[in-house]
Amino acid sequence: MSRKDFTSMKNTTARLITKFGGPCTIRRYTDTLPDASEPWIISGSTFTEVLVDAVLLDFRPDQVEGYAYERGDKLIYIAGKVLSTFGMQDHDFAIFGSEIAWTLLNITVVDPSNSDVILYQAQARQWPRRLS
Repeated sequence: MSRKDFTSMKNTTARLITKFGGPCTIRRYTDTLPDASEPWIISGSTFTEVLVDAVLLDFRPDQVEGYAYERGDKLIYIAGKVLSTFGMQDHDFAIFGSEIAWTLLNITVVDPSNSDVILYQAQARQWPRRLS
């Protein structure tokens, strides 16, 4: 496949996720380093966020295997085109509208050319976990 084909796939993926998805904020927390003279004082953390379009879906029964999934987990698809500089990491948070945050686990990257990420797929779990 040529580079033009991968660009076309990235554009199509972004267009479909925009059409069928909704706005989502991806937030990444980063711990700030404590003062070297007083390392026992917790200094807190900062966060970086980016606004994307994403699709939030339920897992199909054939997608669930083993003990890695819990009831209520969701599947999130995000186009690679919009996260090209930010990327995604385990334990980032996804926030849809005013809903509670979802923590991202088991992130899979669809990157057939090893240079152009077409799609991010992640398992999402509600955070904080609510007991019902």
